[in-house]
Amino acid sequence: MLIKLEIDTENIKRNLEKIKEINQNIICVLKDDAYGLGIESILPVLINEGCSYFATAYIGEALKIKNIVKREFPDKVGKISVMVLNYIEENELKKAVKNGIEITIFNFEQLEKYVRVLKNEERIKVHIKFNTGMNRLGFDEKETEKLIEKIKVIPDIDIMSIYSHISDVGNEKETEKQIARYERIVSIFDENEVKYGVKHIQASPLLFKYRGKYNYDFARVGMAIYGMEPLSEKTRLYPVVKLLLQENREMKKLLCYKWQNGPEQYRMTYLQNGIKE
Repeated sequence: MLIKLEIDTENIKRNLEKIKEINQNIICVLKDDAYGLGIESILPVLINEGCSYFATAYIGEALKIKNIVKREFPDKVGKISVMVLNYIEENELKKAVKNGIEITIFNFEQLEKYVRVLKNEERIKVHIKFNTGMNRLGFDEKETEKLIEKIKVIPDIDIMSIYSHISDVGNEKETEKQIARYERIVSIFDENEVKYGVKHIQASPLLFKYRGKYNYDFARVGMAIYGMEPLSEKTRLYPVVKLLLQENREMKKLLCYKWQNGPEQYRMTYLQNGIKE
């Protein structure tokens, strides 16, 4: 018996259409090796559909994207942007800058380390993350002016974006508070005439819960690309993963892993001796 995982690339395209109905400009999240499906399998589909901005959790994933682009899409070299969402170790920083990878800054200690390590390198492309309520990573709102003071004396830094992440889109009051904090932070940058590229706070849940209400320059989309429902209610995304059972040389459909998707409900249970529906 052999279980085979199959990726429905047509459904990836359909999900992209649904996403772009809300926000045309997206950063495709390929963290955790494209949510376990393999960057090498998902990236070409996204590029062929016109996507050009990607986010990963780690530097290794970002370098993998760059290498695939060089090998399979040489005409796209220099046109594909990749940002790393997590911390990059100091010994990997120069490699990131050399390969044009954009890095995320979320505290003062990290900023000072990065500037010290990269002081003789090319310009640093950074995304600044603020904690507006997720309480995971990011500068606090009260640190905004101090951060601006430090940024103003760094000569070789390009701020690619100012962004944040909503903690619970189902809590409308808390979501509104987080959006208000984000707006105040951005306004302080504007008042101090600090140049930055774009703004983004939408991930898949915020995008589908409020549609275009909180559209900024970009949306960071991961779950929705892969057909995973970002909300408790259905958004009618298309399932991307199928599991197939091969037995007696005949391939039979075992189940369609829909993540609460569509009119039919499938539940997958992992057992010691296999997988059952």
